[in-house]
Amino acid sequence: MIELINLWALGGLAAAAAPVVVHIAHRRKYVSLDWGAMRFLVDLIAKRRRRLLIDQLLLLAVRVTALALTALALCRPAFDPGGENGHLARRGAVAAVLLIDDSLSTNAGRAEPVFAEEKRLAGAYLETLRTGDEVSVLTLSRLGANAAEPVYDLEAAKAAVAALQPGSVASDMPALFEAGLAQLARHLNPACELVLVGDGRRDGWLGVDPLRWGELR
Repeated sequence: MIELINLWALGGLAAAAAPVVVHIAHRRKYVSLDWGAMRFLVDLIAKRRRRLLIDQLLLLAVRVTALALTALALCRPAFDPGGENGHLARRGAVAAVLLIDDSLSTNAGRAEPVFAEEKRLAGAYLETLRTGDEVSVLTLSRLGANAAEPVYDLEAAKAAVAALQPGSVASDMPALFEAGLAQLARHLNPACELVLVGDGRRDGWLGVDPLRWGELR
């Protein structure tokens, strides 16, 4: 489903009518005058009149379209994959592995730590899951611990995410992905989803051996 973020800007579509109004208001009114040389121009004017009219209409259409597209762009249309039910369009039960970067850098931030926004995003993703979906939540700081079994209790998964705190480990995205792929093998549902929530910093992505990324692919 497509939704308009700035719905108020939809009124700007009225501006698309401006070129039409101007075109009608400024149409020239021709006055017929009979003069001798006019008979030589009648045929030429008849041939060019239709072409000039088409050119004017095309120019008018371009102006109207440009204003209409500008108004629609200001409305900021966005595709909402959740539709009316707030769920992603999926087929079958989902095996979800949620990877959360809780490295030291996620504790940074002015008004609030970046990790707080990460938890909100993770919670929003969990809200898209339905009864029968299984989920695992993996954090970077606990990759050395024994992997837990996937859970079907979505409320318990949400509570676990809400209780998370930033860790003190360095960011290592390949390690987090490796753990996520390994965890997917423990799931039973057919539709696999590997979701990463991080702070977007480059530290965890740089200086990694290309062969290591190749193995993940």
